[in-house]
Amino acid sequence: MLQWEERSPLYSSNGVEVVRSASVERRQSTNWWWVMPKYGFPVLVLLNMVMLAVLGVQLHRSNSLQARFADSMDTPAATVMYHTRGGGVVAALLPIKFAVDHVTPYKNQAGRGTCWDFGTIGALEQSYRKHGVAEGWLDSNEYVSFSEQAYGIEVMEMCTGPIDSPQQHACRIADDNVWRNSTEGGEVPLLYYLHKGLKDSVFPVHVCPYTSSQGHDWDCPELAIASVRKSNPLSFIVNDMGTFYDQASIKRKLVQSGLAMPVSTTLVSIQHMYPCVGKLLANDPRCDAATCQLCPPELPMATCCVPADSTDGQNMDGEFLAHSGMQVDGGHVMVHAFLPFNWYVPTQDDGLVDIAACLSDDSVQYAALNRQPLHLTCVDDAYCVPGRVYFAKNRTSYGDRMHVMCFWEYDPTDKSSKHVCLPPMLQETIARTFEYVLT
Repeated sequence: MLQWEERSPLYSSNGVEVVRSASVERRQSTNWWWVMPKYGFPVLVLLNMVMLAVLGVQLHRSNSLQARFADSMDTPAATVMYHTRGGGVVAALLPIKFAVDHVTPYKNQAGRGTCWDFGTIGALEQSYRKHGVAEGWLDSNEYVSFSEQAYGIEVMEMCTGPIDSPQQHACRIADDNVWRNSTEGGEVPLLYYLHKGLKDSVFPVHVCPYTSSQGHDWDCPELAIASVRKSNPLSFIVNDMGTFYDQASIKRKLVQSGLAMPVSTTLVSIQHMYPCVGKLLANDPRCDAATCQLCPPELPMATCCVPADSTDGQNMDGEFLAHSGMQVDGGHVMVHAFLPFNWYVPTQDDGLVDIAACLSDDSVQYAALNRQPLHLTCVDDAYCVPGRVYFAKNRTSYGDRMHVMCFWEYDPTDKSSKHVCLPPMLQETIARTFEYVLT
């Protein structure tokens, strides 16, 4: 209901009628109708001069702030002078836009899990080019392309060895495979932790071109030639390493150092679905209402849905899509062991299937690296059998925060196993059904 009081228009609502009180006295006391015809032009000139003066002060202030920031970036006092109470850098003191110079052209890692390799080599290439131009080794339009293939092999060489070898503390990281003779998963900080062994392990790309197909992680015959290693002109020293988590710190360090910074981020995947409507899935048995998978909230036109092949969680601009079914696909955060969705799910990458994958040494090692429970025992005998060992297998969203979670049930007395599923449960109910076993 409109109230009879003074109001101002809403933002971008010039077309909305504004209700004002009718006050003859106020209108009569305002004499702009007399001032503007007589002094309108001088008044406008004066207002423009005032606005230009204010704008000049603001521009001077902005330039002086940027100059102060640029002059003090290399001084320790800058970290105190330009921080707010909460520790964040004052945004106004950073350039609106900034790009690091001497970055080399992007490359394609193809279908391999070598992003860590490309991130490391990209940072080294930019650093080498920057110093090369400054020292006169390179012209401003020149750069040297390094070999990701060779660097991956050198890291695997360093990380291969018994679990008690010194470098294993750096190599054995959750979800990484560099310690298992594979480049499918590694870390950029290995360059720092293993720099004494890797300082001569960067080669020009012509020595060892990148192999885009999987299964060729070790392909580089030239590295076995002693003369190739002896004649390699490249070597590097890592002075220090820093990790930055918030945008303000990352931006400030980027401007301060002028160096390319590898970025690590969690990836997500999305299970896209086809609703069971129309002719496309008319005869598909997966649309049977008695056994089907329920549709996510994004597809309210049907009850049953069939999984699509695509699980991509990004658009063509590399932006993550907001979706109710998005799941973490890579990366790791250590959480409480009773969280059911953090229980380790054995994979079948090594050809082992079913219960054999659960009982393998690889699963034990991977679960330990991920800080995730592997062996589970029964707590609520209404849904499981006490004395048997359970291994998480998969889970399916049922709706209303409930999930159907399935397990491998293993009887150690006769070494038999079978596949079992719980009825739809809330996550906290699943957590009260099993407990983990320390191994």
